[in-house]
Amino acid sequence: MSFTQTQIDNAFSALGLVSPSAAELSALEGVSDYDQAVQTIVALPEIQTEVAPIVQMFEAALGHAPDQATLASMVSSQLAEPQLAAAFVSSQTFANTYNGGLPLDPNSLIAPDMVEALFIRGLGHPPTVSTLNGFTGMSIAQAFLAFVTSDAVSNTFASQVGTYTTEQVELAVGVLSQPDTVQIVGQSAPLTHAAHIT
Repeated sequence: MSFTQTQIDNAFSALGLVSPSAAELSALEGVSDYDQAVQTIVALPEIQTEVAPIVQMFEAALGHAPDQATLASMVSSQLAEPQLAAAFVSSQTFANTYNGGLPLDPNSLIAPDMVEALFIRGLGHPPTVSTLNGFTGMSIAQAFLAFVTSDAVSNTFASQVGTYTTEQVELAVGVLSQPDTVQIVGQSAPLTHAAHIT
């Protein structure tokens, strides 16, 4: 069985995207394997260009993915990446993490210690001197965007971003295609869900 239009619309909506075009909808309805349908949705260009960068921002800067409502709100805002970076840097959560709770002006020049904090938190190591020097003269928002969209960060968080996006699509369409592991009194046992969650 393939996904229904409602399931596909739910997946797009959960990610903050507008409903797919008629051609995309027809193609997605034609995929008969649930797991393949989920992976096809996750691989769509709008997921990779509008959703994945936001998830990557959260993972790299804060160490966790956004909740579904935050993700959907940020994606549906249709802000360009520089605008998203400025909004992210202006957030209280970012201020709490990187500036002792004091709000940041995204247009202020970034200090070397904040660049180092981004690298240590996101990649587990400080930047090299030449990399650190490459951030000289950038605003906080520019530096944040350069960091979270770098190849090093993209490669580091590709798996987490893919897993998170897949899970969000699965939850939205009511399908879990991968087994979960449940901890029961000190023992791990696989728990496999049926194709549809009721």
